Amino acid sequence: MARPATRRTQGSAERCRPTRDAKERHDLPGKDMVLFGGNQTVQRFVQLGLVDEYWIKLYPVALGTGQPIYTNLAQPADLRLVDSKTWDSGIVTLRYIPA
Repeated sequence: MARPATRRTQGSAERCRPTRDAKERHDLPGKDMVLFGGNQTVQRFVQLGLVDEYWIKLYPVALGTGQPIYTNLAQPADLRLVDSKTWDSGIVTLRYIPA
């Protein structure tokens, strides 16, 4: 069983529950939050309605197999492309928001 992450708060460590903490802060004023994680982490945040923008990077590599980014969603996530950029390396960055 995995241990919960910890974070430092005023010199002491306390238990950190990422989805609970993000949900509490989601609608507060302030700076944006950025989520880096694997597909299970992303799926959980999508299911909780905590994703306002999707930044997807496409790398020009054909692997033949892989994991889908989003599975087990209660309903399809309709997205609208708002920006894209192609880099000299061939990587393409796509930015979507919920439609």
